[in-house]
Amino acid sequence: MIAILRRTFSCRLFVAAVVLYALASLPVILEGRPLVVETEDGLQSTDRLRAQLAIAFCVLYGFVRACDANPRTKDGYYEWLKTTPWRPGMAFPIGAQYMHFYWADAVFLGFFLLAELFNPMGSLLQMMIALLLPYVIVQMFQLGEAAGGWYLYFIVMGLGLVTQVWSNVYVTSAVIGLLYLTVVRGQWRGFSGFPFTEDLEDRARHLRESLETRLQQSQAIRALKKARDATSSTMFNVLSPDRPDPASKRSKMAFAAFVGWWAYIILAAAGSENLYRHSLIIVLPVMVGPSLLSCVLATFFAKPPISIRGRILTGNLIVPRYDIVYLSHLIPALVLVGLLVLGNALGAIAPWYVATCCAVYVLCLMFSPPTQDTWTFTGQFHNRLKRTGSA
Repeated sequence: MIAILRRTFSCRLFVAAVVLYALASLPVILEGRPLVVETEDGLQSTDRLRAQLAIAFCVLYGFVRACDANPRTKDGYYEWLKTTPWRPGMAFPIGAQYMHFYWADAVFLGFFLLAELFNPMGSLLQMMIALLLPYVIVQMFQLGEAAGGWYLYFIVMGLGLVTQVWSNVYVTSAVIGLLYLTVVRGQWRGFSGFPFTEDLEDRARHLRESLETRLQQSQAIRALKKARDATSSTMFNVLSPDRPDPASKRSKMAFAAFVGWWAYIILAAAGSENLYRHSLIIVLPVMVGPSLLSCVLATFFAKPPISIRGRILTGNLIVPRYDIVYLSHLIPALVLVGLLVLGNALGAIAPWYVATCCAVYVLCLMFSPPTQDTWTFTGQFHNRLKRTGSA
């Protein structure tokens, strides 16, 4: 039992926290009442100091526990774990037994929970929030795509909700509790099917590479680089077997909701004073800038069939099958500007309205034709191929 406790959390940190908490509790133990001291913020009692120390320990415990929870963050340990008979649901052989909280965590946290029951300024819900919030935030970065993008999506959206209900400790604790359950589910999802097939394939590939000579490896690298330079165009990237899967409609709509939700949170926090001016100065560059950049990237390897000078001389100012890629980025920007101007004229400029405009803009940008694949194969342009020198 002692060994499991030592694996779960640093006993030295726990002892140091207990000593500090005991020192703050001495006036209550010796005199039966808290000591009141005068500070820059006014009169403060040692009961408040005890509550702050308990919350600080919960924050530290949640952060340290989350950093040490996921074996994926420990390269040597994770590689070694693949060679063991460990399977999901079993206790980890090194470090904390499980990624989620278990009975050993209750031993460390139980002391402060019981002590705060007799503190008139203590709050068990605030301690729970202080414990779970850093754990959820750290695990959000550690989970990533290992557990699937939707888990990460719900966690980030939930953290935005926390900022809106922070003043209500009951609702905040309920939301963070749901986020913790989402993290636990994501942890289980991330390790389902362990050891992973792709990990075994990576190990086999590394083994094959280790059997090659240095000369063969250098020749293969040079040939691969030469082939990549010769085919660095959008069309060949689309035809590549390593090309990532295109985003689904549900993912696009979820991303638009994500942008709108966090735009509302940021604008609501900034205040409604001069919101229309801030929308034109801040929202437009932030939203339209990436779309213009994506337009430049889309046409980087696509040479137009006729130059600007040729268009003027021939009178063929518009090339529909090439210029449509610009319209697919320009129309959403015009829609965003039009909605902002219309909202200002109607007096409807508010954080929720600007956030809705941002979400509509993202939807128009993602669903406006043509798609990247359609324009790549049907657009009227010439591929820009890099010169690789004489054969």
